[in-house]
Amino acid sequence: MGHQDGIEATVVLDGEDSQTTLTLLAAVRKFPRIVAYIFAVCPAILLFGFDMVIVSTLTAMPGFQEDYGVKYGDKYILPSSWLGVWTAAPSIGNVLGAGVAGWVYDNWGRRFSLHLGSFESALGIAACFCSAFSPDPDTRRGIFLLGKLIEGVAAGQVICTAQTYSSEIAPLSLRGSTQALIPVMTMLGQLIGGLVVFGCLSVPGRWGYLIALASQWALSLLLVITAVFIPESPPYLLRKGKIDAARRSQRRLHEKSVDTDAQVDKLLLLLEQERQNSHATAGSSITFADCFKGTDLRRTVIVMIAHLMPQFFGLGLMSNASYFAQTIGMKPNLSVLILMAGIAVGLIANIISVWTMSVARRRPLMLVTLGICFVLWTLIGISGWFPTLSSTIWVTAACMICIIFVAGNGIWPASVLAAGETSSLRLRGPTQALGWIIHSITACVFAVILPYIYNTDEGNIGVKTGFVYTALCLISLALVWLYIPEMRGRSAAELDMMFALRLPTRAFRHWTPEQGKVGA
Repeated sequence: MGHQDGIEATVVLDGEDSQTTLTLLAAVRKFPRIVAYIFAVCPAILLFGFDMVIVSTLTAMPGFQEDYGVKYGDKYILPSSWLGVWTAAPSIGNVLGAGVAGWVYDNWGRRFSLHLGSFESALGIAACFCSAFSPDPDTRRGIFLLGKLIEGVAAGQVICTAQTYSSEIAPLSLRGSTQALIPVMTMLGQLIGGLVVFGCLSVPGRWGYLIALASQWALSLLLVITAVFIPESPPYLLRKGKIDAARRSQRRLHEKSVDTDAQVDKLLLLLEQERQNSHATAGSSITFADCFKGTDLRRTVIVMIAHLMPQFFGLGLMSNASYFAQTIGMKPNLSVLILMAGIAVGLIANIISVWTMSVARRRPLMLVTLGICFVLWTLIGISGWFPTLSSTIWVTAACMICIIFVAGNGIWPASVLAAGETSSLRLRGPTQALGWIIHSITACVFAVILPYIYNTDEGNIGVKTGFVYTALCLISLALVWLYIPEMRGRSAAELDMMFALRLPTRAFRHWTPEQGKVGA
């Protein structure tokens, strides 16, 4: 093993050592085709973000509340039981979708997985749309639930596929920035959803929310079109033994001056060395179980921890902010405005993070921003002890907007990056699928539990919900400190060696390949 590790650190793609010194703009100029293809799969992420926010924004619309809710005093509210399962349905679907993605894209390719996910999305949207025309309230709710479940499967499949694809084709100098695009496009999808719903608030009756639902078809269609033109992932093709096809795809990803055949040869060598290090037999198929064997177990655990972070810093409550704001006394129109303001601020933070991820060390960025979120959630919880103050609502809204700005430029994109770069190239597909399964299960749990904590007909603790996230931020700080190492500027081969040497988490930053060779 030691001898293999010493060789493995020398397997780098052409120019990879010099890529760590490139600025973001210089890297974009050097790899324009890769940047273009990564943006081409972004409709998958937009679809995920739109789907994440559409339930919470629809539930804030009076027309939807009247058609799907029950009379409570002088107004309509949505029953906690249905609100919980509607909010949970996309996350449950995401779990299934991530599992489907891991199987589909490792057997039929990344492009096919995007195509299949887009068709599933269109089917789910159709079910939600048609649910409004049932005369029975429970049937309406049930069909809407089925539609959201199908949409969730589609969203989970396409987001998992998009992250896997982008992490496989991105060069080292763009690895941080391209992974930071995931929260950027997620927030942009949420913003588009919020703007669509806000624009439809003036449409009377059910057509207001039906137009908002139908608008999602545009993203499904766009994803179908773009998935036709992107090249297949070269690492996937190499694992399938399609070497000639991999060479053609690699040539499409780079300018004509780049020696893409040499890059493919080195990718082949890297994949072979990863196979030997995992003691797998030549030609053996890859399964989810491989992610839990040997040194890959640690890497899988890190990916899973990274996928816990969005829910732990409060993304689930943020995406349901409009309804949450109404439960603490805010008017519907104003609550949707607050939601859109939070999304806009988060989007700005995420856009900044595209640059931040290209220059900052991930580990301290995660720790510092989690610490700030810890303080802000505590302030929200404390404000709950003064419910008679009219300023409590505005303190809560302001702190939540600050949290999304801080997290959007720190723990969120940094955790996405950690999830995208930790796994070995050989197991990238199944590991990413497992990470998104954990991500979706966590989102599902929070979606079911949160309404019972703050909704007026159940727990009704209002802004004291902030204390729940105070505790979760503290847990997150401990998990990041103990398990997530600093991986900035490390090639896939270097990461393979560092994990093979079982380096302690805090030793990753200062390790050099020469230390590995000496140890060998």
